[in-house]
This record gives sequence, structure tokens and C-alpha cells, in this order.
Amino acid sequence: PFWGVRVRMAQALAKSGSQAAVEALAALVAEEQDPMVLEHLLRACGTLRAPELRAAIEARLDGGLDLYRARMVAFEALGAQRGEAPYERLADAAGEAHDPYGMGRSGAFRALAETRERRAVEQLTGATEPGACSNRARPAATMALGGAGKWLEENARPAVRERLEDLLRDPIDRVRAAAVTGLRVLGEVAAVPALQAYRGRISAQEAADVDRAIRSLRAGATPPKKERDEELDKIRKQLRTLDETVQKLQARLDA
Repeated sequence: PFWGVRVRMAQALAKSGSQAAVEALAALVAEEQDPMVLEHLLRACGTLRAPELRAAIEARLDGGLDLYRARMVAFEALGAQRGEAPYERLADAAGEAHDPYGMGRSGAFRALAETRERRAVEQLTGATEPGACSNRARPAATMALGGAGKWLEENARPAVRERLEDLLRDPIDRVRAAAVTGLRVLGEVAAVPALQAYRGRISAQEAADVDRAIRSLRAGATPPKKERDEELDKIRKQLRTLDETVQKLQARLDA
């Protein structure tokens, strides 16, 4: 009955990765009602790719999932299904007009990047424009653009890099910080001069993140593909945690 135990059970099931675990997680998605558990349960589902999980998550959304954070993570879990992700549904969610805290659209933006679909780049690029969505969701679109661009052909990445470089001059500080991260995830060493120029305009505390991005780009100019993918996954997890913390604080301030 304790919510914390159910969270750990869901994480353990996902870690096992068995078909039995997939079926158990799908059943739990349909049944779980505790907001303290549901977000973590859906996040655990996002670590596995299985049609049963996609169907269970979509059914839960169809039933009216009105918990902001759980809805955000549900979209992310669908995006993690890669080629089996319901792309059109995620694209529609990324364009939702009613999104009070920007969480649903933020999750949908990250999900679009996770699908690795080329068409996601165009939608994410548009979402980074001022006024295209709230400034709570625009940082997520900016970071997701870097993640989506990572999977483009080499000759198509410069356009993404240039857009992210332009966003280093955005009036919103969270968007500028997200552009730094997006460039780091994109992995184009050609972005180093723009990052160095940006570094000269910010505080020493902010410069630390830029320095890390520059070091990462230089060190990762020609790493093996496996190492690039592992580093990308690690960065995404760190970014998601940071973005969620900021959104929680913003929601408390607005309450």
C-alpha cells in the first residue's frame, strides 16, 4: 500500500526487461491512481520498447490523464518507442494551446526528438521561435532540437546548429541556457566559436556550463558511435532532471 514501494517495484520491473515485466507494467499503467506513483511508473515504462506499453499508455491518455507531470512523462515514454511511437499524436500534443505550466508540451517536444524522425526537426525549429509557445516550454523545444538534429545526416546538421547558435542571443535566459545544452547534444564541433563568443557575455557561474559544452564538443569530435550514444543518454537524463526541478519551482511560485 505504500506509494514508495510501488515506485521501486515499477523500477525493478523495468530493469529486469523481461516480457513478464512488460505485461506487468502495462497492467499497472491501467490501474495505478496515485499521482505519487504514476509519474515514476510511466518513466519506468519509457526505458522499454514494447507494443503492450505503447497501447497501455495511449489508453491511459485517452481516458483523460489530467495530472500535468504524469501527462508529460507519458508523452516521453511514447517517444521512447522510437519507430513505433505514435508520431502524429505527439506532434498534436506539441501544439496544444492549453498547457498551463508548459509541462505537456515540454514532454511532447522531448518525445518528438526521441522518435528520431527527421520531420521532428522542422516542428521543433518552429517551436523555438518567440511566441510559438510559452517560455516555459520553449527551453524544452530548444534542447530537443539538438537531440533531434543529432540523428540527421551530416550535411543536414549545420542548419540545426545555426538555429541553436541564433538562440544564444534569445532574450529569455532559460532558452539561452537550453541552446548551450542543445549544441552540446548535437555534437557539432563547429559550434565552439559561437559558444566562446557567448561565454564572454555571461557570468562566471553560467560560463561553467558553456565550458563543459566546449570541452565535450572538442573531446567528442570523433568518438566511437557507442560512446556518443551513451553520453547523449546521460546528458538527456541530467537535463530532464534539471528541467523538471525548474518547472516544479515555477509552479510553486505561480500557485
